Amino acid sequence: MEQPLSKFGYTWRFVGSALVAFVFIASFVGLVSIGVALAVVLIVAIPVALSTGTRRRRVVSRLSGIAALPRRPGGGRLD
Repeated sequence: MEQPLSKFGYTWRFVGSALVAFVFIASFVGLVSIGVALAVVLIVAIPVALSTGTRRRRVVSRLSGIAALPRRPGGGRLD
């Protein structure tokens, strides 16, 4: 079975999720202010949004491993 993500995709998803979870817990405990927590979340979200716009691909779906429809090797959808 073909993997939906590359090793880079899995690493990015793992590191990004861990970073957001750490900042959330730190802000909940009171170690970090809400402003810092929002800044970190934006630092993670902005590259995803920019790469989605420039590459015209749904990076979030790709990074999360969601594949709505199977694709042919040439790039077309299988209906």
